[in-house]
Amino acid sequence: MTKDTAEGLVEAIFCDAEDQDLYILQTIREVMEAGALPGDITILVRNNTEGSHVASMLMDEGYNVISDDSLRLKSSPAVRKLVSLLASVRNPEDTIGSFLAREAGFDAGELSYHSLPDLCERLVRILKAGEDRESFDSETLYIQSFMDYVQDHVATNGNSLDSFLKSWEDGEDPKVSSPSDTGAVRVMTIHKSKGLEFPYVILPYSDKVGLYRSGTSWTVPDVEGTALEKMGKAAFDVSLSSKSEGTLFEEDYQKDRLLQYIDNINLYYVALTRASKGMTIISDIGCSAERSMAGILMEYLKSQDPQSGSPLVFRRGEMYDFTKLDRSESLVSARVSDYPSFPLNPETSTEEGERSRLRVSSEALDFFTEEGSAASSARHNGTVLHDILSRVRIPSDLGSSVHQAVIAGELEASREKEVEVLLANRIAGHPDWFPEKGAKILNETSLIDSDGREWRPDRVVVKDGTVTIIDYKFGQKDPGYRSQVARYAAIYRRLGFGKVNAFLWYVPSDEVE
Repeated sequence: MTKDTAEGLVEAIFCDAEDQDLYILQTIREVMEAGALPGDITILVRNNTEGSHVASMLMDEGYNVISDDSLRLKSSPAVRKLVSLLASVRNPEDTIGSFLAREAGFDAGELSYHSLPDLCERLVRILKAGEDRESFDSETLYIQSFMDYVQDHVATNGNSLDSFLKSWEDGEDPKVSSPSDTGAVRVMTIHKSKGLEFPYVILPYSDKVGLYRSGTSWTVPDVEGTALEKMGKAAFDVSLSSKSEGTLFEEDYQKDRLLQYIDNINLYYVALTRASKGMTIISDIGCSAERSMAGILMEYLKSQDPQSGSPLVFRRGEMYDFTKLDRSESLVSARVSDYPSFPLNPETSTEEGERSRLRVSSEALDFFTEEGSAASSARHNGTVLHDILSRVRIPSDLGSSVHQAVIAGELEASREKEVEVLLANRIAGHPDWFPEKGAKILNETSLIDSDGREWRPDRVVVKDGTVTIIDYKFGQKDPGYRSQVARYAAIYRRLGFGKVNAFLWYVPSDEVE
């Protein structure tokens, strides 16, 4: 428990295993009777299986629940519909997507858009118009998180719809950032609760945090002086347990047991130190001090307060008055009630009732320029030009790369021609760095040094056995740049390339070092 828990209740309940769920519900009712909101209560579980069980039970009892499963974007009906509509735009013959498009009253094949985020915005507005308002509002958090996921994908991979759908189908399952929702009980694994704090914590199935669990492991025992000595060192796949004592594998068993003890003690410690205003621990009364942390806790509590029968209930302190709990206005109003949908194109929209959406810069220094504008700052300008060059493999790629920056809102449309002419002149002045053919081009390709550090040169040209490294710079000179580029060159030399040239290219002035 945290230092503040002294003013609240700390409770341990040891009951028959099948009654643990009943005590979870009873505890929730008692805490809420003391003025707590559902969002003040967090239930910590050992794994996702336990979490799914608890979440299902609470929902059956009419409680709103936030859990790991409920935070998955792919579990959202609105997000699944949105992705199906994207699939219908890519392929009008897509059965599910085309059906949804017809239901929504639009022809996917005739839908125009400027970029992938803009397409998603348009589809969100179509969904919003056709859905029940209450149902749509309940999905707002997922839709906003999906749009963030789209933006992150575009920033790294560009605006290809095919690429995005493939990434969505094959990649990881993104989740909503865990919200603060005062209307829902939170269900979370102990591992994910590290570093967090909650007003009231319930730890059910506490006996499941064991001390040691036997299992198979590859071990290399010391066979010197045994009948196996002639075999020399060998690996054996054996089951490590108490039966390993007195055998060649006893040392490995003792080491494995010690490591498991440490891990499980740490896990139990994490669970017991998340609460700030109160906590209830629920365990099987049949737990053993030889096998679980809960068993050790039960034996200790019985020594302090002898009890018998079932359940055993140990209480310290009094239930906290949650009506006194300070909840910020932002926490109470955390549930979002609407999705402000605007097109993400840099130009002013001509559609009635729509306007351009602001593009947020993640570069903090952009907000503190003398000009007062992020777009006009040298730092922002250099970042945009750098990103444009990073997409250029051969000179003919330049035009489309500049236009992509305009579409994404990174570059003002009025500057498109100016930037293209500037960069075209710079590229033309270094034809060896931008060959049309006969060379292998590596743009921002990672290198792993011998110390494990990762480096990413801006451009590497490999031609006729010669490696040419070019690092783009758009700001003031810095002596540190030289050592950085020298390191790139050293790595390539260690890779076996005999001739390696490395250059610092200050693009605005076309100065080369």
